[in-house]
Amino acid sequence: MGSICYVCSGFAQNLDAVLELHRAAVGEQSLAAMRSVQVEMIEREGAATPRIYHITKKRPNKVRKETVSKDHRFVMVFDGEEGQVLESWKEDSLRELTVQEQALLEIESTIGSPLQLGEFDGHDLFWLGTETIGSQEFVVIRMTFYDNYFVDFYIDRADYLLYKYVVYADLSAKVDFEYFYKDYKKLGAFVLPYSFEKRRKGENTIYYTIKDIVFGAGAADTLFVLVR
Repeated sequence: MGSICYVCSGFAQNLDAVLELHRAAVGEQSLAAMRSVQVEMIEREGAATPRIYHITKKRPNKVRKETVSKDHRFVMVFDGEEGQVLESWKEDSLRELTVQEQALLEIESTIGSPLQLGEFDGHDLFWLGTETIGSQEFVVIRMTFYDNYFVDFYIDRADYLLYKYVVYADLSAKVDFEYFYKDYKKLGAFVLPYSFEKRRKGENTIYYTIKDIVFGAGAADTLFVLVR
């Protein structure tokens, strides 16, 4: 099982309290009953033709993400331990996930807050302190994955929902891009973001919108089987 670690022991109780408030804000307890989720998400970048992703998630942390564009098929799959990418337009079309790709796909695999990954083997949470952006104050929590890769999550002190996470290049401290959570909606007893923005310095912002989401639809394990 993963663990919760602390850069500064003086803040230990604060991290526990923030995580508790964050789980309550999301409605994590209500989401626990959802065993699988199917999501249809639209990606928009500049004047490019929008792309539709079909994402299937199954507890505890399996995920399949797929899109077809101009007869080219792109599939990412993670079976809870390892994953692969299929890029049909390349000669070597099937490959293993990079360290970064696996971490981001794991984040996407969660039904509810990605911070729940801190309970899994090879994943740890560290309190990094607080940061003020404009007039807003955020708690910054670092999650480490396999091979010491890490992602930093920002929780808004105002409502204890996720504001963004910062993605680093593979095995380095160089920021690759930031991923923002937008348009939170309350669905019964839980709250989920319906829009996202991927911002990379010097490039167009990529916008994502959830078009449809179905909870508990069921997902066959064969969807997450890796090609050997």
